[in-house]
Amino acid sequence: MLKPSTFMNLSGKAVLYWLKKEKIHTNNLIVILDDLNINFGVSRLKPSGSHGGHNGLKDITNSLNTSNFPRLRFGIGNNFKKKGFSWRRFYWQINSSRRRRR
Repeated sequence: MLKPSTFMNLSGKAVLYWLKKEKIHTNNLIVILDDLNINFGVSRLKPSGSHGGHNGLKDITNSLNTSNFPRLRFGIGNNFKKKGFSWRRFYWQINSSRRRRR
């Protein structure tokens, strides 16, 4: 299992690095990702397909030069309390706590 420490939008670089380093073929790869466009608690498994607007998956697809790998999407929904919530602020809070732990 690999959890890249790169920004989500640049995760393709890390995936490609480890596939090459460990000599893992894309047949043995499954990408697990969260998805705002799927309701919370719902998951979807697809054998291949497009990135569907997910920038992390798009970067992996571009880095591997193929979209022929399975992906498991976990829905996190997008029906958050709109007032006062900021994805940008949420993202930076999570990553700043990760940086402090290093």
